[in-house]
Amino acid sequence: MTSKVPRVPVVVGVVVAVGAVGIVVGLVWYVSRRKTEPADDDERQATEGQCTFPETVKVQQHAEEAVHLDGEQQRLAEFQEKQQRLADEAAARRRAVRTRLQHIGCRPDHTNIAVVGQSGSGKSTLVNSLCVLPRGLPGRAPVGNDEPAADISKYDCPLLPDTDILDVPGAGTDAQPTKGYFDRNCLDQMDIVVLCYSGSWTEASTAIVHGCEEHDVKLIIVRTKFEQSVKATFEGEDFTPEDLTGRALVVKAGMQQKLHEHLEAVGLEPRDLIVVEAQQFLTGARLPRAGGRTVVPDAETDSEEADRWPGDHCDQVLHNLMHDRYDGALLLEALVRN
Repeated sequence: MTSKVPRVPVVVGVVVAVGAVGIVVGLVWYVSRRKTEPADDDERQATEGQCTFPETVKVQQHAEEAVHLDGEQQRLAEFQEKQQRLADEAAARRRAVRTRLQHIGCRPDHTNIAVVGQSGSGKSTLVNSLCVLPRGLPGRAPVGNDEPAADISKYDCPLLPDTDILDVPGAGTDAQPTKGYFDRNCLDQMDIVVLCYSGSWTEASTAIVHGCEEHDVKLIIVRTKFEQSVKATFEGEDFTPEDLTGRALVVKAGMQQKLHEHLEAVGLEPRDLIVVEAQQFLTGARLPRAGGRTVVPDAETDSEEADRWPGDHCDQVLHNLMHDRYDGALLLEALVRN
């Protein structure tokens, strides 16, 4: 009789052998991975180590916040220092302005009107017209080839009570460069600024308009020597007074349009234009007297006639202003309306 070998122990042995082989293979794979990727594993452990210490993170945050706070405090201190410096400079300038205006003779209870513009724009002639100072009368503002004023000059205005007219040196010269012209001549302290120009619009004129807008100073723009410009358009041809009047309207409209274009090009508000021929205001320089005589105010005029002359002449100039063919009346009205 043949004996049978039991099968169960054999199967168990096979399973155990396979499991042992699997364990050996797994250990070999793990060891080989450790050898090929040590840097990545160490780096991961370092990162995991950092994340396990919240106190370290808080210390770093506090340090960053302290650095940020120090920077903010430094910027605040610099800002406060700058503000103080600007305030000191403004206070010093106000003191200097008050001293200069007192030196010029400006009166705080009077309306101060500054007549400004490019050198040669006819501003001094306008000053003489408003202050009734024709040729031959001492104390008039220098014009034309006369020696230009070195500083602001003050004149009384008999046409406008409680008003001082200030003839400001012309802009665009070595003594009065365009840069700083507005501040240098205390124009922000004026009640009215009358800006004169007679030819092309200039950079100095733009700076004055900008200064008036910035400091909220009333501005009147005057185109002087207007009749000369109108007559020049006839190019030597004969013309009647009616021709002159009709042409003047066209020329003024063109000047107004160009002024708007100049101002809008530099971001300034459009302004109305007043045109004058200042010489016309002084056509009453020879006034009729008793017996048909005329009196010309000069050094040879006797004292009695000289005393009578200014008041009569003011009336004549006022009449000329109000009946001028151009905008003399508008100019006077704009000055009075302040």
